Amino acid sequence: MKKIFKKEKIKELSWFESWEFKGIKIVLLPAKHWSKRRLFDRNTSLWGSFLIQTDKTTIYYAGDTAYSYHFKDIGEIFEIDYAFLPIGAYKPDYIMKHNHMNPEEAYKAFKDLNAKHFIPIHYGVFKLSDESVSEPYEKIVKIIPENKIPKIGEVVII
Repeated sequence: MKKIFKKEKIKELSWFESWEFKGIKIVLLPAKHWSKRRLFDRNTSLWGSFLIQTDKTTIYYAGDTAYSYHFKDIGEIFEIDYAFLPIGAYKPDYIMKHNHMNPEEAYKAFKDLNAKHFIPIHYGVFKLSDESVSEPYEKIVKIIPENKIPKIGEVVII
């Protein structure tokens, strides 16, 4: 993507490469999705998730991804405090399952990551698929034991 953003300060990373700045380490990790920025460049750049580490906390941000083995791999390498995982835009399944997770798959990813806290993302703002905007959150609060996830609008201090 550096070619597109010629005048910007860009740090390119491949999966599992990292960059450190002022005590914060950022690691580019795999995600399962397609990529495209121009007419004829489908899947020519990496789609990624991110790990943000400080000396006190490790945050995993899955971004836009389908469920895949990469969560288990990441969970075996890193000790994750907070996992930001997508729970929306999953219907119809036959189209969306290749790029997005449903709440059940997000919970499975959370378990694979062995993370301490689950923060749901990628739901409730725009109608991107066939489920209602409220359905993903309604489903995840029934799945997560003891409803240990933030309420909509709740501030989480990390």
